[in-house]
Amino acid sequence: MKKIRRRFASAVGGACAAVLALTGAAVLPPGVAAAGTIMQTTLSIGNPVDGNHGFGVISEGDMVLGSTETEGNVAVGGDLSYGANYNVSLHTTGSFTAPGDAEPTALLIEGAVDYPDGNPAGVLRVLNNGYVKIGDLSGSDVLTEDSNGASVNTRVVATGAAYDSVPRIELSTRQPAASVGPVSGLLDFASLFARYRERSSTLARCNSTVQLLDANGDPLAD
Repeated sequence: MKKIRRRFASAVGGACAAVLALTGAAVLPPGVAAAGTIMQTTLSIGNPVDGNHGFGVISEGDMVLGSTETEGNVAVGGDLSYGANYNVSLHTTGSFTAPGDAEPTALLIEGAVDYPDGNPAGVLRVLNNGYVKIGDLSGSDVLTEDSNGASVNTRVVATGAAYDSVPRIELSTRQPAASVGPVSGLLDFASLFARYRERSSTLARCNSTVQLLDANGDPLAD
């Protein structure tokens, strides 16, 4: 049976503040309301993406990292599959460090690595000494030694596969195997996305007063 997935992703950038002006047809002196008008209410929700713990990309469910790269760190609320070549944390590993770890978490997977749904020759590289956290290691081995028994940078491969096998997750540092996982519950994805939906619903009640532009300065289509 084909697995049906729900995918909700939040691509988050720098902090931003949102002040919501809801309804109102006119501005009147304090305490004065014209007949038939709706008084204006202003709500402040602060940073709409607050709670992301510094992750640059977050998904509520399963995620596919298809090609190229992410500038920062990634948090996956479900299982992860990936394409032929993908780089995580090209410029930054972010600010989230799991308890007891020596380096920030560049890639957090609440579920498992989904090898069958990924590229069979896929290599996902975690750069800048970032750590990996995986909630479910079934189907995976965490290797800290190569085929000669030498201590090397950590890799995550399919169960029983060799250090240089593909597909694999390839770290740029020697993260202890026990630190990789299994470890879950570092982020509460369900609560986080519930808050995102609440904030989105509130923002949707605002009048459309901002024109979104693309990289060339042209208005985005509806």
